[in-house]
Amino acid sequence: MRIVAIEEHYATPELLEATGLDLSWLPDDPQSRLPDIAGGRLADMDAAGIELQVLSAVGPATQDLPDSVALSLARRLNSQLHDTIATPPDRFAGFATLPTGNIDAAVAELEHSVTELGLAGALINGTTQGRFLDHPDCAPVLETAARLDVPLYLHPGVPPQPVLGAYYAGLEPPLASRMPATAGYGWHYETSLHALRLIVSRALDRWPRLRIVLGHLGEGILFHLARIEDMLTPLAST
Repeated sequence: MRIVAIEEHYATPELLEATGLDLSWLPDDPQSRLPDIAGGRLADMDAAGIELQVLSAVGPATQDLPDSVALSLARRLNSQLHDTIATPPDRFAGFATLPTGNIDAAVAELEHSVTELGLAGALINGTTQGRFLDHPDCAPVLETAARLDVPLYLHPGVPPQPVLGAYYAGLEPPLASRMPATAGYGWHYETSLHALRLIVSRALDRWPRLRIVLGHLGEGILFHLARIEDMLTPLAST
């Protein structure tokens, strides 16, 4: 059996500096390990029996950055990823980073990454400027992914501030708020909602070739599938 890991993040010093990402609060020091591609990562893959990793830039990647930074940085990240996955052969593939704050640029970057760089699709980190992918402005990204016949991987993102304030604020110690909002709970339900919004908005009907990938055992959808079917299917079919 071939084991392929598809939610495997990496970072470059430029990306970490641009985003100001601080992962020091997480165990096992992931921030120092993210830039390592061919060294310890390969050793860990071999130890776990993983034949192939599909690499993606650690979130939020370029999604929250201004155009003056995001557009050129996304292009560099994808070009560097193309070069990185070429060696060693057959051990890495890649999901493109898209500057989703600018939809035209995101479409151009997806097209370039797939047709010229050979990347496997793209990874989207939660919302951009409060928008999920079912927002009408994002339709060109969905159409392009469907036309290119590549998947979009829906990955969690940091919840928007109103969500953080309403749902997760006030817990002590501070990590008790941060972890339920993200990796401990909230990320999974945000991403399952993202997928359900695409279904309810009929995006998959408009673009039948559109492929959406969910991690983390389907982000909880499978556990709620009976209720989703009972409550949403009758409404969606009208």
